[in-house]
Amino acid sequence: MQAVVLAAGFGTRLASVTGGGAKVLAQLHGRPLLAYSLRSLASAGVQDIVVVIGHAGDTVRAEVESAAPDGVTVRLVENPAPERGNGSSLFAALPHISDESFLLVMGDHLAAPGLLGELLDSGANGRNLLAVDYGAWVPAQIEDATKVLIGEGGVVRALGKKLRRFNAIDTGFFLLRTESICRVKASVHDDEAIELGAVARGLVHDPGGLHGVDVSGSFWIDVDTPQDFALAADIMRLSSDSPQLIWPMAAVN
Repeated sequence: MQAVVLAAGFGTRLASVTGGGAKVLAQLHGRPLLAYSLRSLASAGVQDIVVVIGHAGDTVRAEVESAAPDGVTVRLVENPAPERGNGSSLFAALPHISDESFLLVMGDHLAAPGLLGELLDSGANGRNLLAVDYGAWVPAQIEDATKVLIGEGGVVRALGKKLRRFNAIDTGFFLLRTESICRVKASVHDDEAIELGAVARGLVHDPGGLHGVDVSGSFWIDVDTPQDFALAADIMRLSSDSPQLIWPMAAVN
């Protein structure tokens, strides 16, 4: 199984933590955010990871080389225009994907390996899958989150940050069909800005569709602001007696 990690963003809202550097390199308990994403993927059995870099790319490159888990191939791909949105980073990874399906994660989202396992266990079966949380309530999960309306059979009917009618929250973890992403990319002009939300909305209308996988109860957090970062640090500290419930064992000091 292959995975794509989006790590090209500017992270303006986390600048007070990063000093203006790459958001994914914010140090959390002695390790960059990106290292936790890589280790969670490795713990879920992923052996081939493509990391898309952009802002402060040289610094991220050096960190990836030192943080790559043993037994995992990590390749770096540069998005030459990260200002075009994280959808363009996903498109930049496409030439390096050879599997029919692949995991997509955000470099600034943390998740228990079990969440990724649930997504993989659901199997693509010709469908695009999005891990959704029906019980999200903490600010780092719901503030500025993409809301999702799930219909019968788990079909995603609509999603968006300003969606008024919804019943789940987008966690930012996907299992995607490569051919579906290629079709969405073909509908976008080469110089057009595109966010991942727009890509996801394109998948709703794709022949492969977009289906929600319920991961409620599994730990995840989107680290967008200094408040989110502080919460993640507190949760990690409080979980030190049973890190396997939240973090890969090897990622905890």
